[in-house]
Amino acid sequence: MYTLLDLLSVAVAVIGCLAGLVFDVKTKRVPNKLTGSLLMISFLLAALRVLAGDKSYMLTYFASFTMGFVVGISLWFIQAWSGGDAKMFWALCALMPARPEIFGSIFNADQPYYANYFFGITILFNLAILLLLRFFIAATFIFLRERRLRDFLEILMTPIMLLAASSMFGIGIAHITGVSYISYASMLIIPLLSALRKRSLLTYLLSSLALMVAGAVMAGVADISSLTSLIKAEKTLFGLTLILSAYAAGSAVPLTREIRIRDLRRGMAIAEEIRIEDHRLVREDANSSLWGYLSSRTMDLGKEKRDYIVRPMPSGLDDEDLEKLRLYEAALGGAVKINASFPLMPFIFAAVVLSFFADLFWLILS
Repeated sequence: MYTLLDLLSVAVAVIGCLAGLVFDVKTKRVPNKLTGSLLMISFLLAALRVLAGDKSYMLTYFASFTMGFVVGISLWFIQAWSGGDAKMFWALCALMPARPEIFGSIFNADQPYYANYFFGITILFNLAILLLLRFFIAATFIFLRERRLRDFLEILMTPIMLLAASSMFGIGIAHITGVSYISYASMLIIPLLSALRKRSLLTYLLSSLALMVAGAVMAGVADISSLTSLIKAEKTLFGLTLILSAYAAGSAVPLTREIRIRDLRRGMAIAEEIRIEDHRLVREDANSSLWGYLSSRTMDLGKEKRDYIVRPMPSGLDDEDLEKLRLYEAALGGAVKINASFPLMPFIFAAVVLSFFADLFWLILS
């Protein structure tokens, strides 16, 4: 049964998220005062729940509070999120540790088990899918504008054909043998098809089609209705295939852009390492993954201290970095690469609202 405290938590989360959206769009920043206030309110609401008799709630609260902090700071650390976005996610996890019961009571939606312990996972999954859709749409416009439709279709269809061929063939083998787990052996086909793809696109497409037809025949697919039934039965595989295809297409969207050094501002995220090595100016594109970030630091151990002019940091460029870059402006050609950022709060807000009603990733898996 939902309570007044559930309503308050939802109202504070939605209003705070909406306020963050406005700040992010207008100023490209999410104020610390806003996220700090939301965290304080979350603690007060948790304390009120305990006083109201829900003794176990504080454990759930601190678990979600901690998980939200760890996820948020990890994504900030690799510069996937700004500090304000990370703190907003942390605050949302603290405000709504579990999925608010009010929406379960009203809509009776099928939600994953983890939503009852860490609602932030649902928000994170929905956010990831919304961002995937955003990059896919952006990539579509880029390819259409540049009149590279053939390249776009090739990028889009490659993972579809790869997974569809191996999955369909595996399903067919499982159908005729009666051993369901044998379908996983079809994953061995993926590296073979990948090798064909590098040699000849035509051979790859023909081989993929042949495997799909063979799998469909073994699975007893004789008409459209039986094919539809198969897709419904294996919708997880097909759903993941579509996600992978959208990711492949969206990866064509440039994540960095060049900017003149004179236009740089504090807090901007540089996308390259610039250093002096053997009296030469060296520039390297930065690796934005957590593994890449940690490995680049590990490689520095045991070596002479590198003379960095500037390198990517979670907090972005500071005044000292800007001063160094201006000193080397001529040698750098007057421009450097920075991460091509965009306001994330509209997507976080949309993910929160969507999460009240559905977990898109769970719908694909279930």
